[in-house]
Amino acid sequence: MTTKAYGYQKEGVQRIQQLNGRALLADEMGLGKTFQALLWAWMFLDEGPYLVVCPATLKNSWRREAREHLNLRTVILNHRLPPANFKPSKKTTYIINYEILGNPLGKTRTWSQVLKRMQPTSIFFDEGQYLMNSGSGRSLYSKFLTKGVKHVLILTGTPLTRTPAQLWSLLNIIKPKLFPSKLRFLNRYTKPEWTPWGIVYKGGTRLKELHRILKKHVMIRRRKKDVLKDLPKKTQVVIQVDLSDNRQYRAAEKDFKKWLRQTYPNRVNKARRAKYIMKAGYLLRLIGELKLKAVKKWIEDFLSGSEGKLVCFGYHKKVVQPLHKAFKKVSVRIDGSVHGDKRIEAEDRFNDRKKVRILFGNIKAAGIGLNLQVANKVMFAELTSVPADITQAEARVDRIGQKLPVTSYFLVGKDTIEEPLLKKLQERQEIIDKVLDGKVGKKTLPIWDKLEEALMKGSK
Repeated sequence: MTTKAYGYQKEGVQRIQQLNGRALLADEMGLGKTFQALLWAWMFLDEGPYLVVCPATLKNSWRREAREHLNLRTVILNHRLPPANFKPSKKTTYIINYEILGNPLGKTRTWSQVLKRMQPTSIFFDEGQYLMNSGSGRSLYSKFLTKGVKHVLILTGTPLTRTPAQLWSLLNIIKPKLFPSKLRFLNRYTKPEWTPWGIVYKGGTRLKELHRILKKHVMIRRRKKDVLKDLPKKTQVVIQVDLSDNRQYRAAEKDFKKWLRQTYPNRVNKARRAKYIMKAGYLLRLIGELKLKAVKKWIEDFLSGSEGKLVCFGYHKKVVQPLHKAFKKVSVRIDGSVHGDKRIEAEDRFNDRKKVRILFGNIKAAGIGLNLQVANKVMFAELTSVPADITQAEARVDRIGQKLPVTSYFLVGKDTIEEPLLKKLQERQEIIDKVLDGKVGKKTLPIWDKLEEALMKGSK
């Protein structure tokens, strides 16, 4: 293992083991549920294969955590149908998204059929709220996969959002013997009401009893305020996302790297440097637009998987404005076109209204002069070349008076120039952190030069 676990994470792993590897890991968002699940498998299971089922936007995140923290071998499964030559390996963690599991009873060969025959020793279902509807295809296919499997973990920070009725499907998947009957569960822990359309199960009853059973037999639940002593003040999480049109990006990147190779000896030329920044800027803008689909999906998962607020930073209008438009009912926007009273109004609406859960901001316009500590989550949909811009943006929520640790998510285009750019930004930030007054001259932060060096190494 290459990563040190926090005290509460070690306790979580031990509790999973006490529950015989069948548990609902319901820690609040940002406490490392993925890491705990993988660490438990690494510590207590001799061999796999392991299977991870998660939203498509999280597949790369699972692979990254498995590799970086525990050096586990991972394979991401794509495409609607499995290839004919698919041969699973025991010492492997397979990662698939819910949408492509496929009907296990269908005539066409589907992933759910193939993965069932693989006989995984453990299955991890991430964003378990996807399985709340017991009659949905996702829930039916997932339940089919768990039959005969020894260990099943469901991970979600929001196992229910309205009534105990939402819990039954998750509990039945994890502990079918303890929770065998949906009707019995609903009659005991909800308030059935007769309507002209049938019985509706509303509200909740015997909640203390239900909580006691959950804590004893199936659920692990910690909130950030419960484990503050273990948490760092700020955590940065890198999430790789896929582009909507990889061919378009590859063509642009190929032209860019061809130009780099041709002009590399003249890198000190001012005109050439200006053109380099322009070309790299175009490529980053293209990446931002091609990430929009994945970023929107990540935000949807955030909204359904947590109850808190989010500050989302972008750089270009063609990224910030479409995101705001997609979530207009629950968000506000502050960019270069929002001035004066409208800027103050947007800030106040985000801070004061419970239904306004997201502030979309341009990293320059919204990265200064705002107090947004009502949130403790920041997401960067795009990167800039200035480390201080990111620090300033994070400081909108990481301020005096912030009672909770801050988590920053960087949604980086997979296999794009954003990956080396982020690495260089982090290296430069370490320099800034060592300077007492926090100010470093531009000449000491040659991000573009460092990025160019990294790209040239990768293009040879």
